[in-house]
Parts: sequence; structure tokens; C-alpha cells
Amino acid sequence: MTPLREPGSRSASARHHAWRARAQHLLHRAREALGSHRWLLIERLRARWARVGTRYRGRITRTQLQLGVKANCSGLVLHGIDLRGLDLRGVTLRGADLTGARLDGASLRADLTGAVLRHATLYDIDLHVAGSSLDLRGARLRRVHVSDPSRPITVCLDDTDLSGEDLQGVNLSGARLRAANLSRANLRNANLEAADLGGRANLHGTVLAGARMRAANLHRADLTAADLRDADLRDANLCGADLRLTDLTQADLRGAIRDQDA
Repeated sequence: MTPLREPGSRSASARHHAWRARAQHLLHRAREALGSHRWLLIERLRARWARVGTRYRGRITRTQLQLGVKANCSGLVLHGIDLRGLDLRGVTLRGADLTGARLDGASLRADLTGAVLRHATLYDIDLHVAGSSLDLRGARLRRVHVSDPSRPITVCLDDTDLSGEDLQGVNLSGARLRAANLSRANLRNANLEAADLGGRANLHGTVLAGARMRAANLHRADLTAADLRDADLRDANLCGADLRLTDLTQADLRGAIRDQDA
């Protein structure tokens, strides 16, 4: 004789299986979420240790250089390393990544061919000593000087930060200064003949009184509030230059190319 089923027993069993399936689904989702979280955590830890490793690598390398036990640093990643005060004659830093590093005139005696100096700060450097192979793009130059103001500077200064620097009377004829930041710098009586100051060079508030700028390229340069009194701008390219509040009193603009002439 077949036993009688209790009313609702089948629906209770179905609900039990549904709850069990639901619980397994939630557990699976939780495991997936935990796995994703673990991966993100591992990636963050890797990035953090990479930063820490770079910082300690820089400290170790500085100590080695200071003790003279290491001379070849080619290709090393040395973000933020402080090389000031170190005499690096004979040291090779070819192709090294010195992003954010701090250097001075003594440390520039190293072989820095191909080294990355973006966002690096260079103190007390002689622009005549800096070799033409030095890539200063994106570097900040502070307390710069020139040993012979009459001699032209050959180092490429594209995209460098020379804001506020005293470069009075310096010979920058034919210099490459594209996209350079020369805001508030003192270039009084400087020689900038045929210099390339295009590419939105920043000359905001720069003192250029009496400067020789014949045939200089100032295409799209920011010359707002600049002092160009008595400047020689003959045959200069001023197309697209921002001349708002610029003082051009007694400036020689004969042959200069301006927007209305283009």
C-alpha cells in the first residue's frame, strides 16, 4: 500500500532545492569577487613595491657612486635620485631614466648620453659645459650661468624650464628653445638672433629690453606682458604670437611677419 504524502511536502522540497541552488550561486559570485579583489590587491602591492624598490635602488646606487665602487649605471631606472655633490667623472649613465632626479654641475660630468631627464632639476650648471648630446627636454634648470656670455650656447633647450632665470646679455643666437618656459626670466640685451622660440614658448612677463631678436622664430609664442622695449625684431616671425600687454616701445619691427601680414 503506497503511503500518503503529507500536504505541501513536495513544494517544501522544491523550495529547499531552490534555496540550495541560490546559495551555491551566491557562493560562486562571492568567490569570483574575492578572486578579482585579490588580483587588484596583488597589482596594487606590486606597484607599491616597484616604487619602493626604485627609491631604495636610487639610495643604494648613490651610496655606491659616493664610495666609487660603481661606474656603470647605463639603462638603470633611477627616478628621483639625488646626485648633487657627487663628482661623476668617469661614470656612465647612458640611457638611464633619471625622471625627477636632482643634479648639479659636478654630476653633469658623467656620460649622460640618451639619459631621460624629464622633470629632473639641474642646479648651478654652466650651459657651455653641458654637452650638445645632453637631452634636457622637460628638465628644470635653476641658477644657470654661462662661463663666456659672448660664446653661443649649443645645448638644445627645447621644452626646458628656465623661468625666472637671469640670462642677461647671454648669447643664445640660433638656440633651440621651442616650447621652453622663459616666463619672468631676465634676457635684457641678450642675443637671440635666429633663435627658435616657436611651439608656444612661454615668455610671459619676460624682460627682453634691448634684446637682439632679428629673424627669431616666435610663432605662437606667449609674449603677454613681456618687456620688448628697444628690442631688435627685424624679420622676426610673430605669427600667432600673443602680444597682449606687451611693451613694444621703440622696438624695431621692420620686416617682422605678423598675423596681418601672413
